[in-house]
Amino acid sequence: MYSFESKVRYSETGSDARLRPVMILNYFQDSSTMQSEDLGVGIEYLNEFKAAWVLNFWQLDIIRRPSLGESIIISTFPYEFRGVMGNRNYLMTTPGGERLAMANAIYTLLNMEKHIPCKPDEKMVKAYALEERLEMEYLPRKLRFDGTPVAGETIKIQRHNLDTNDHVNNAQYIDMALDLMPQDTDPKRILASYHISAVAGDEIIPYIYEDKEGYGVDLQRNDKESYCRVRIICN
Repeated sequence: MYSFESKVRYSETGSDARLRPVMILNYFQDSSTMQSEDLGVGIEYLNEFKAAWVLNFWQLDIIRRPSLGESIIISTFPYEFRGVMGNRNYLMTTPGGERLAMANAIYTLLNMEKHIPCKPDEKMVKAYALEERLEMEYLPRKLRFDGTPVAGETIKIQRHNLDTNDHVNNAQYIDMALDLMPQDTDPKRILASYHISAVAGDEIIPYIYEDKEGYGVDLQRNDKESYCRVRIICN
């Protein structure tokens, strides 16, 4: 398991002085990137093969959002490689061991030049020590929304939304969806399925669904294809 310590910074909190949900995801994706860099199979190594680990699905379970100045430990480990796929867990705790948040993520290794999946090489597979997956409820990747949606204002993608692959970073989609929620929304679980990568200049049309458990947001392009579908569960 790869871990690092931090403290909740002012820039990471919302109006309630607690760590924003999207910042939990940022910590998680930073931890796996840092692990890969330390193991010598990070961005530079992947660039040699024109490859990148592309996220297919997030499941974030939030137990308690830590407050400004609170010490936290962020941990991650892969638990399965299967063909072109890699599955990984994430965990955020206090130094005393209290669980604050945990996540499951499903990735595909993608050849960025040919835009087709590719298998990790032997060095990549051997670099990571697989561990037993966390005890948590593992939900299916396919997200279904019921009812009639309300269309939100179009979102134009800017350069600051992009990552090293020149695509919108996966956490940015979730932040877009959360921005469409009432201000007092306090997610207990966030699910996100990724379909098409948005780039600078693209326009995203959000469609918002509401039910007794929370909200669904379908972030679509003009032809009704989904960039990302986000489920926000509050109860």
